[in-house]
Amino acid sequence: IRYYAVLLPLAMVDELSIFVVPVNIVVCLAFNLISEAGRVLEDPFTMFWPALPLTNMSKTIEANLVDRLGDEEVPEIPGQDARGIMM
Repeated sequence: IRYYAVLLPLAMVDELSIFVVPVNIVVCLAFNLISEAGRVLEDPFTMFWPALPLTNMSKTIEANLVDRLGDEEVPEIPGQDARGIMM
């Protein structure tokens, strides 16, 4: 993306003249956003905020199953943390 950001204005300077800088910024930002979205989506099981809350999901399933089976000690169902994020 960096090479593209450097070479794109050179290829478009004849057609866009003074608008080559804003067009280059918009195009490079779009490519960076697509790259970042792909990076986040390729590994959904990380422990960062956009990840799937697999630990909480499995604990909730376990608590529901134990409750349905009629066990006395039902594990606590986890909730969100202070920031509103489930991990």
